[in-house]
Amino acid sequence: MNTFAQINAIEKEITKRKQLEMVLERATRQNNLILNAAGEGIYGLDKEGYITFANPAAERMTGYSFSELSGRRQHDMIHHSKSDGAPYPREECPIYEAFRDGAERRISNEVFWKKDGTSFPVEYVSAPIHENGKPNGAVVIFQDITERKKSEKELNQYRDNLEDLVEKRTSDLNRANKKLIEANDLKNEFLGIASHDLRNPLYIIQSLSEVLLENSQSGVMHKNQIKLLGKINSSSKHMAVLLNNLLDISKIESGKIELNKKAQDFNLILENQVELNQLIADKKRIRLNIKLGNIPSLSVDKNAMVQVIDNFISNAIKFSPPDTRIDIGTDNTGNEIRFWVRDQGPGISREDQELLFGEFQTLSAKPTGGEKSTGLGLAIVKKIINLHGGKVGVSSEPGKGSTFYFTIPQDSKN
Repeated sequence: MNTFAQINAIEKEITKRKQLEMVLERATRQNNLILNAAGEGIYGLDKEGYITFANPAAERMTGYSFSELSGRRQHDMIHHSKSDGAPYPREECPIYEAFRDGAERRISNEVFWKKDGTSFPVEYVSAPIHENGKPNGAVVIFQDITERKKSEKELNQYRDNLEDLVEKRTSDLNRANKKLIEANDLKNEFLGIASHDLRNPLYIIQSLSEVLLENSQSGVMHKNQIKLLGKINSSSKHMAVLLNNLLDISKIESGKIELNKKAQDFNLILENQVELNQLIADKKRIRLNIKLGNIPSLSVDKNAMVQVIDNFISNAIKFSPPDTRIDIGTDNTGNEIRFWVRDQGPGISREDQELLFGEFQTLSAKPTGGEKSTGLGLAIVKKIINLHGGKVGVSSEPGKGSTFYFTIPQDSKN
């Protein structure tokens, strides 16, 4: 090769090296920018554990300048310790283990010590640096987790306080609930005693007023006396119904009612009650129209079912205008037996529907024949049907009549 060619080759090699140096310088600047901008502390160690570099975040967190750290053992300067503050023996320090066996270590809940003798909790990664396939040092990246530990402590304290508060509130609620149960039991006992004790004198008033009314045609009493006597008799009958309802409510709520459930032909029970209620409906020229579905026998308390059926039908009669029709029927849905009563009355508002099955509820709709209501009938119906495992409901719109219904599961059959 001639001299000119040699010079040309040397120039190319120089150019190539300059380009590589520029790339290396650019990469070094970029790495320095990254190290300087990083929020985590970063320092490097050689294979003997001496610190070779440290970024500004590491200087800030430890309180040492790089000049103070450089060439010193990490273990001597930062005094890496366990979470309880006990120092690691150098040979057991996880940071050194990382580049001794070439495996990365991720450690949390340990302690680094500062230049001023104070410490702070850290979470760090110690990653080995390999050279020729062998670990030749390590890079340590760490975070000061003081604020996180503080938040965790506050959270634990809050949780402990919350648990204590919940326990106290639960205890208070249990005591209040016990008092409510006792008060409710006392109320039911009072209702039962009061209703029972009032029935005898009320029965006497009702019976005597009926006797006097039967003899009112003798001419001994004038019209006003007969009218007042009629009101006494009517009021006593209404009070008797109220007392019976109060007794039913108190028995059901106190758990003293016992159902005598036997296999019954529900359609036959319904036919008998429709026939009896037709006599009442005739007074308002209302026709009861019955539509029976094909349903199996049901295990029910017959007397309780009669009470429920009569309540639904009598309510329909009570709120239906004269010269209308009331449809009454049963359906077999496969899973349930459904009983329903559909009238042509004024309908029930959405607000009133939410109150219907409560106790002592006063609704906007009024009976069409001046009949009286205790406000307990539907509440008793709901409790009886619930005891049979069923549900009650209503479907109605103002001006379009109402359909009251209850369902009993098919598993009530024998």
